Amino acid sequence: MRIWIQQFLGFLLALWVYHKIYEGRNWARILHLVIVLLSIAGSVLAYRFIAQMLSSAPAMVKASLLLSPMLNLYIVWLLFFTPGRKWFA
Repeated sequence: MRIWIQQFLGFLLALWVYHKIYEGRNWARILHLVIVLLSIAGSVLAYRFIAQMLSSAPAMVKASLLLSPMLNLYIVWLLFFTPGRKWFA
């Protein structure tokens, strides 16, 4: 039960940050960048543990854990370069 509460609170935090990015708050896009970088760093540091857990995970879980960081990096790229640079200028 506790993990569902944590997931729900994380979801609410993400929605709030994304809403602030939509409103044009520069601090929110920087916060998103920091969260993404910390998430990727944590995954790299815990690689052995994650690899051990994924060895028995379904293919969909593996795909999700591989695609999620790439999608987040693409979002960061959009926020800080091409269209995002104009939006926050």
